[in-house]
Amino acid sequence: MLITEALPQLPPAVARQVLQTLIPLLQPPISDTPESLAARDAAAIAAVASFHPADAAEALLAVQTVATYAHAMDSRRLAARPGVAREEVLRLRSLADTKMRVAQSVLRTLLDIQAVREQAEGGARPVAPVSDGGATDHADCAVPAGPQRPKLRIVH
Repeated sequence: MLITEALPQLPPAVARQVLQTLIPLLQPPISDTPESLAARDAAAIAAVASFHPADAAEALLAVQTVATYAHAMDSRRLAARPGVAREEVLRLRSLADTKMRVAQSVLRTLLDIQAVREQAEGGARPVAPVSDGGATDHADCAVPAGPQRPKLRIVH
């Protein structure tokens, strides 16, 4: 998929710039292969696209949410490595929790902006899948459309 196809609602130059901002923010994949790198990039791009950003500002908030969440999960991964000292585990977990709170805050901001815009436009937003960070498969869960949308929390 071309980068511009992931965000068709944005001008191609904006879509390219936003997603080219995302990729360098991501940690290297655990397996250092071209396939792993492509899969990591595709998953991150799909996550940004799932927020259906309507403009560059919303797209940048989606990028910030996805990148910060990825960093939080990487801190969790680093804490879970065998042989890591207890103090380091606690530090990494605390860091992950802080990053997750930032990601949740940015996500709330994005959803609030979208709700205001959608209410002003008088339309409903397409339903977007909700992710719990991969702990279980909840592809059938969705964020309700419209201003009654509940506040979301990314649970880790």
